[in-house]
Amino acid sequence: MKAHDPHDSRPAARPLRTRYVLAVDDEEDHLLAYELAFGRAPDLCLITATNTRAAGVALAEYSIDAVLLDLLVPEDGGIVLCRRIKAQARLRHIPIIALSALPADYYAAPALAAGCAAFLQKPCSLAQIVAQVRSCLGAGGAGGGRETRRPHRQDQDVRLNTPRFRTVRETLTSLKTCSPRCGA
Repeated sequence: MKAHDPHDSRPAARPLRTRYVLAVDDEEDHLLAYELAFGRAPDLCLITATNTRAAGVALAEYSIDAVLLDLLVPEDGGIVLCRRIKAQARLRHIPIIALSALPADYYAAPALAAGCAAFLQKPCSLAQIVAQVRSCLGAGGAGGGRETRRPHRQDQDVRLNTPRFRTVRETLTSLKTCSPRCGA
């Protein structure tokens, strides 16, 4: 980034702030697709969890900005996790985007009533998912200027640097199509 010219009346460009998006889904293929989609967004960092327990760990370890939540996720289920998030004062500001392959006419209303900001029916495009996350983050639900924090420990179900993700990251880097910001 170049220095701001004091004679230029335009505001200086601000560096992108990394936003943490937690994807909770038990389907490996869905998580891999999300990793590919969010890997192309330099300001979005994807964290994945395969069940509600792992999602709780991620919510405790990270300053999460948005949640993608499959309603049929194992353990307690997506609706219960959504209610649990919305019941906690430090988390209730986080926008939750519900995803389900089940009929929207049956599952959308309970998800929205539980506190979800949006409902997307699977299958939906990755571009639509990223756009919905951006829309929710842009609507003031991202927590403003909070500092993000890295975890001090990792749970095996909260996967940031798995061999599969490293392979995806290496492939994308070799294709020079993105610059993933997660993982070591």
